[in-house]
Amino acid sequence: MASATSARCTTSRPGALHDVKAVAAGAYHTVTLHSDGTVSAIGRDSEEQCATAEWRNVTAIAASDYATFGLTEDGTLLCTGFYDYTEPESWSGLKAVAGGSYNLAALRADGSVWSYPALKGLDALRGAEVLDVNTGYAVAVLGDGSVVSTNFDLSAWHDILAVSASSTAILALDAQGRVCAHFFRESDRIDFSSVTDAVAIAAGGTHFAVVLSDGSVRVFGETENGAGMTADWSLAVG
Repeated sequence: MASATSARCTTSRPGALHDVKAVAAGAYHTVTLHSDGTVSAIGRDSEEQCATAEWRNVTAIAASDYATFGLTEDGTLLCTGFYDYTEPESWSGLKAVAGGSYNLAALRADGSVWSYPALKGLDALRGAEVLDVNTGYAVAVLGDGSVVSTNFDLSAWHDILAVSASSTAILALDAQGRVCAHFFRESDRIDFSSVTDAVAIAAGGTHFAVVLSDGSVRVFGETENGAGMTADWSLAVG
């Protein structure tokens, strides 16, 4: 989830993970970063995307469909799962990492952006404050609140705090709590005009989640499979 603020679940269930600092999701696995710098991963592990038990001093996490990534305190990248990530594992001087589908992107301390597989147009993302990536493209929020992408013209968006990239759309959260959306196909378009107090967003392939300032979660799009069953969720936002 791309977020302008942190959110933690206030509901405690048996077996729930604790001291959670961040979460990331792949196609069939979920990754959790704990406050002590360790990483837990659950779900499908046939490609070893959940092999994070030995990771330490991790400050950020990301996931692609079948892989997991961790960014350590010294700016190096940890990778596990399906794909040849030999090249990214040699990257250094990183300050942020993002994953989506089979893609990986990282923001370096010098302001440049690297991706794997390599994407064209990454120079436009230099100076990014927030970064996300999905199949064939990357998107970033710059320091002035503008949004740039390797593939799409998003110059109409201003005062943006967060972005979330998916295979069907790019979502953005602005400083007024509104959700902007760029859909790749008109048939997938969803109206977010009713949202005026969002604090976090997450773009999926066919459904999109929005955390509101009161801690409730709204889900838009296809929810027939249960993806929209969030009525009893209560998040502490702060």
